[in-house]
Amino acid sequence: MKRVILSLGFLVAVVFSCEEALTDDSPGSAFLLQRWTHSIEEQNDVNSVIRTFRPSDSREFAPARFRDAYEFKEDGTCLYMFLHPTDAHSMKNGTYTYDAEKKTLRIFSTDGDFLKEFTLHQLNHDVLVMELTELG
Repeated sequence: MKRVILSLGFLVAVVFSCEEALTDDSPGSAFLLQRWTHSIEEQNDVNSVIRTFRPSDSREFAPARFRDAYEFKEDGTCLYMFLHPTDAHSMKNGTYTYDAEKKTLRIFSTDGDFLKEFTLHQLNHDVLVMELTELG
């Protein structure tokens, strides 16, 4: 019986620890490492700097003129949706860094040019909420 209680306690600890935000300085977290799509429909103000993202494969997103998206990889590289002036939007290669202390995520072009900085407010398997804090 004691072994069952200890096993359950361990299982509960693992489950709850998986819901925490990024905890280290590595380029990614198991939750972050996927493709995220801006869920515009979940925002009261479409011009808000606080943006909600959902995993790209989690639902059918309604058509939109531009829908931001990011795909973060474990090696510190990423893909980001490029807003082209002629509406020919596409994913571009880039890199990213994460500062665990400040909870900031910075996106760079492949040339190393700074593009955007976000502050993470929430991250788990189903949602990524970020505040746009700086544009390059």
